[in-house]
Amino acid sequence: MQQTLCTDLCIQRFQAKTPLRAPSLIISVWGDSIVAHGGEVWLGSLIRLLEPFGINERLMRTSIFRLAQDGWLVSHKVGRNSFYRLSPEGEHRFSSAFDRVYRQSHPQWQGVWTLLLITALTIEEKKLISDELSLSGFGVLSNSLLASAHTDRDEIKSILRENGLADRVVLFESHVLNESEQALRELIWQGWGLKSLNDAYIDFFDFYQSLKTPGMYAQLQDPKTAFITRTLMIHEYRKLALRDPSFPDQILGSRWLGIEAKSLCSALYRQLAPASHQWIISQLEGRQGKLPTASEEFLKRFGGLAI
Repeated sequence: MQQTLCTDLCIQRFQAKTPLRAPSLIISVWGDSIVAHGGEVWLGSLIRLLEPFGINERLMRTSIFRLAQDGWLVSHKVGRNSFYRLSPEGEHRFSSAFDRVYRQSHPQWQGVWTLLLITALTIEEKKLISDELSLSGFGVLSNSLLASAHTDRDEIKSILRENGLADRVVLFESHVLNESEQALRELIWQGWGLKSLNDAYIDFFDFYQSLKTPGMYAQLQDPKTAFITRTLMIHEYRKLALRDPSFPDQILGSRWLGIEAKSLCSALYRQLAPASHQWIISQLEGRQGKLPTASEEFLKRFGGLAI
């Protein structure tokens, strides 16, 4: 019973926070565990791996089919066995999203803002581009102006072209000239909805900090417990990291807990990596049977892992 206490706490938290969304959890597992080992997996072994989370075989097959229909996955059949891997489009989505999860730090901010003027767009188009660019750190300053402190301009231009909006918006850069940071700080907390995100960071920090106690340490050495804890931690942290506009610390102020949450996630992930890795390679199977060894990119996560 003692060995499953940590697992029970994590699963209870997962099931209590939201209705069970199997496709979302599958995406987290794919990005965190499967991509690190060649990216392709036998569906039967994935069903077995996710059963402890409350995802039965029927729901698993339905969710995988939906992800394939949505362009995330492609399948390959060998005899009666189906193997799945990310589609080229899925790989592109994963690389940009999960880089934000595992990256230790952002480039030092030079005080430059990227602004997007969307006056000419319809209400529906404004919502579409605002929602999509929010994953790249953009916030809404007004009905017609989006802004970001950290932006890959080539990525933004690509998103605008893909949505057919490149010729109807104005993308430019600007500097803030205020001597005081107070007005800017208030604008940021309001424009990016940082209070709700900070509250979520506090909740995340409080729960996972409670697992870093001497009493829990032995449980986290168990491979299955380590895998479940790592998976649900990253599943939760991924959603927070993708909402985080990554502003410089000096602008956010002392009440911001995003840095502490990142540090805790990084430390706990490094602690869980060896045991959870054992469980992953013992449960998942690829086309050649045993999964490939962990990739170099995996070993660079959170500043470097030892497995």
